[in-house]
Formats: sequence, structure tokens, C-alpha cells
Amino acid sequence: MGAESSQMKNVSISEKQLAEKLRNDLLLYDARLNNSKQKVSVFEDSFSSKDNPFKEYTLDRPLSKAIKNLKIYRHPYSILKFLGSSSDKMLVTEFVIGSLEKNLKKQSEIQICLGLKNILNALIFLVESAKVRHLNVSLESIFVTENGTWKLNGMEHVFKSSDISKELLQRSRSFRNHQAHSADEDDGTGLEQFAFATLCENLINKDSNIPFVQDFLTYCQTHLKHKNPSMRPLLSAIQLHNYFTHDFVIIHGFLSELALKTQPAKQEFFKILYEKLKQFDESAIGPLSELLLSRLVLLETSAQFYFLPYLLKPQNLEDDEETSVDDGLFSTPGFVKFIVPKLKQVFCVLDVQIRLILLEHFHLYVNTFTREELIDEILPQLLLGIKDTNDLLVTKTLLCLADLIPILGASQVIGKNRRKLFADGRPQQTEIWNVDQPRSITPVLNASMDIFLSSSPVDNIDISECSTKEPTKILVNGTLPAIINKVTSQETSNENGFENEWSWDQEDGNEDVNSKLETEPVVIIEEISSTTSLTSPIKEKIITRPQVADITELDIKNRRLTKLEEKQNEVDFFSDFNMAPTFQKTEPIVAETNIGILETKNETASRLQMTADTTENDGWDDDDWNSDEIL
Repeated sequence: MGAESSQMKNVSISEKQLAEKLRNDLLLYDARLNNSKQKVSVFEDSFSSKDNPFKEYTLDRPLSKAIKNLKIYRHPYSILKFLGSSSDKMLVTEFVIGSLEKNLKKQSEIQICLGLKNILNALIFLVESAKVRHLNVSLESIFVTENGTWKLNGMEHVFKSSDISKELLQRSRSFRNHQAHSADEDDGTGLEQFAFATLCENLINKDSNIPFVQDFLTYCQTHLKHKNPSMRPLLSAIQLHNYFTHDFVIIHGFLSELALKTQPAKQEFFKILYEKLKQFDESAIGPLSELLLSRLVLLETSAQFYFLPYLLKPQNLEDDEETSVDDGLFSTPGFVKFIVPKLKQVFCVLDVQIRLILLEHFHLYVNTFTREELIDEILPQLLLGIKDTNDLLVTKTLLCLADLIPILGASQVIGKNRRKLFADGRPQQTEIWNVDQPRSITPVLNASMDIFLSSSPVDNIDISECSTKEPTKILVNGTLPAIINKVTSQETSNENGFENEWSWDQEDGNEDVNSKLETEPVVIIEEISSTTSLTSPIKEKIITRPQVADITELDIKNRRLTKLEEKQNEVDFFSDFNMAPTFQKTEPIVAETNIGILETKNETASRLQMTADTTENDGWDDDDWNSDEIL
């Protein structure tokens, strides 16, 4: 009793809550273990008197006898798991949500089929392997776990085969469910077969979609309830019926006993598992999520390759129906209902191989979590992963954090200690420039603006005015030099009264082009701030083209430079002894027009200028980086 008493010290009695009042005056409570906060169930004897009302049936109290039998007869999947006890009045078991009698309406057809198979396995173990008899196979002896698994209890009704007699059976009738015994039972032969057949007839719907339902109900009536008890088949023979051997039951059984299977059998199983499960509705395979995401499945290499990519990928994630691929096992609503709750539990498992599997497919299912779930449960676990010494784990974790930034924002993921360090250094485009149109050296007339737009690559273009005033300085916004003025015809006319037309061909073809470029007035093209309006009234001007002797002169590579340009292009390599570039502050731009003087202030430094950041940076949110609060 020492081990059981020490186990009971970990039960948090303060959190004990009554869940159900059972028969035989037993009470079922929900409780938690103090250390791990694990959910457990507590059965308590409510007898207030010292007299044993079961003394005619058994020498022990019901709970006391159940405790003794649960300690001896243990099954990993089918019998309620014993955790501890205190004297003879309190029993601690794995957590159950209640008896099957109370939760029957919540069970689906496939859950009933799987549950009956599980109870059948428990009876085979007790009767054929342990050589004991269970006299009360009924709804009140079956309990349902949180994941929907049926577990056999009612161990106060378990006796050794050698103790079964006609007298004991007669005394036990008033304490057992009336449907669990037949009128012709003498020595207990075939008693469990009869009770199990009655249980199946009460639970199975005749119109169920499960295969071989009608055939199995006929089998129960003609064979399991045969008038001659000795003619009833063995319990192990019942599980060979087609009702218990269709694909879904086989899959559930294989997953439940995965630890006992050989490696070749596991590989063949997971190769076809996805195709087999696609035959069933997701509401039927949803309860299997506990087994599908078990530790053994996640660590199995063949499952990682053949099955998990389909399990961890919800359907219909693509917005475009043509490109969407519905190869996921669950739809998005089904994934949220069945898989997400289990994933939140698995993320808390500090196993590097399991975490790597979750991170590998994180981008596929990250959008199925709510924002609160990501912030409160998933993000803390990811931030814990980047502090690990495993480089591969840290690498994949950082990739997953990048997937969270579009959802939660960078400040939520990496912290609020951020500032703007980079600027957009792209050149500004002139608003009137149409990048979609091909560039041409031919002048283009825009009738709506009544101006000429020239995109010629020729640098020096002569623009003269009719008047004798000084040339107007034109301000152009942007990096592409363009001249925006209202153009009129030249006021001087020839003798015949005709106005001169703009022509690339001049009569005087021998005139020196370079001298003409130097003598004619030149327009000064400068930058202007974005605040200067281009629509200001500017005096009308004449735009003329220089006379070109050869078309090759228009090519930048071949044309001859003016004397002014040659002088400006000369480079003095020894202007500075140290040969170091200097960066001077740009002077304000002064623009002269006929409407006044415009002055704009440039920024003190170019946005493309590289400057060294002398701010010390000790790491990613260094204030909180070494904090162990998350641990």
C-alpha cells in the first residue's frame, strides 16, 4: 500500500469535482495531479455505515474488490488503467468523461463499432488469457475516455473461473444488470457471449452504414445467444467476423498496437494508410487524431515519408481553385476541429525529432491557428526553440518565425526594439514620362498640352527666344531632362511672309556645328523640389535644333564635344595629394524665371550616401534575449 499511498499524495483533492453518481453507491470525480496537472478520475465509496451491502455477493466492498482486480488484471488498451488508491475508499484511474450509459448519445456509428471491438478484446484477455469471469458486461461497466476510447471496468464483478458456481450466480442476480445474464445459466458457460450479444443489439443501429451490420446482428441472435450455452462460439472467434475486420477497424487496431508491429509491417501499413482513410468521412476518422499524432507515429520514418505530409496539410488552402490541391486528409474546418487541439499539445513536447517534423510542415497549417493561439501557445514554443544548441532546429525555427510575421507582425514576433535604418534610394520618376512608350529621337507633339516633348539622347540642344532677353533658366523635376514650355513659331519671317519651319536640314550645310553650339544661347536645366509647380506661366520660347552635317554626330559615342565640355571633362588626377574623395554639402538651387526667383533647399545628405552606424547592437532584443522566463 506504500506505493499507492504515495501516488495518492499527488492528487489535488481541492480540485476534485463530482462528475457522476454511479450504481452501487459509487461516486466519480474529476481531479488533477499536483505535480503535472494531469487529469485523473477518482472513484469514491459513499457507504457511510460499516456494514457491507455486498456481503451476500462478495466478502469485500465493491470498490475494494475493484481495486484488487485492477491491480492484477491490466491491459494496455481495453481495461481502465489503475493509477493508485487510498485504503479501500478511493481509487485513482486514468481520466474518463463518464460511463457509456451517460455518454451514449454522443457516440457515432464508427465509434460504437470500435468501442465494441475494444470491449471484446478486454473480455478475450480476461476469459481466455487470465482465466477469470466478468459477470456484468453492460453499459454501466464501460467508461469513455477523453479521446472516445471505451474501457472496461466493473471489476468488482470479476471472479476466478474456479469460484463460479450456480449458487454464486443466483446471489449475484440482484447486483448485476438484468440484461447481462440469461435464464438458463447454470455454471456460467457462455455467459460473456450472451451479455456481449445483448450489448451489441442495444447499441448497433440496424440502418448503420458500417459494413456487415445486418449480418452481424443475425450472428448475435443465432450464435451468441444459442439456447445451448456450449454451442456458443469462443470470444476470440467473434472478432473474426466481417463486422470487426473491415478497413477502419484494422487501421485502428494497427495504430493501437503499433509498438508490437515489425518494421516491414509498419512500412507497408503507412504506404496505404492515406488511401484507406480517404474512403471514410472525416467525422469518422477525426477521433483517430490521438493515434495518428501519437509519439510512435511521429517518430516512425515510414510515417514521416508516406503519411504525415497528408495529415499535416489542410485542404483548400489556395485561393485559386484551379491551382488548389485537395490532397490533405482533412478539410480546413475538420483540421481545426480534430488536429489543431492535438498539435498544441505536441508542440509542448521537447523532443528534437518531433519538433523538426512539426516545423517542416508549419507553413502549411499555420493559418489554421487563431491569433490568440499563435501568441499564447505556439510563439513561446518557437522562441524557446531558437535558444537550443541544435543548429538545424534553430534554422527551421527561424523560418517558421518568418511565416508568423505576415500574421502577427514583426513587432509581435521579434520585439518592439526596432527603428528605420534603411531608406528607399530609387531615383524619382518624372510624372509626365510614360515608361510604356518606346523612346525615340523624333519630336512628339502633344496636342492636349501644346508642347513638344523630346527624348533625344543628344545632350546640347539649342533653344532660342524671339526676344533679346537673357535665356530663361528652366527647372525640371526628376532625373530625366525634359523641356516643358509652350512653343510658338519664330517671329522672324522671310521676304515672302512665310514663317520658318522646324527642320533637321539647314541650307548652310558647311557651317561648323561646334561653333554654332558655342554661340547660341543654352538653356540651363536644373533640379527643382517637388513643391515647385511646373504649371507656372513661363514666357513663350522657340526650340531649335542644331545643324548636323552627319547623322552619326547624333550618336553620343561618335559626336564631337564642345570646347566647354572638353574642358569640363578634363580630370586632374593630382588635384588632391591624399587622393581621397570629399563630400560637400549641396548648395541651394536658385531658379530664375520671368515670374521671380525660386529657391529650394536640398537635404543635407543624399539618400544614397553610406554612413556608418555607430550604435552598438548586442543581439536580437538583447534586453529579453537571455531571459529564462519562457522556460
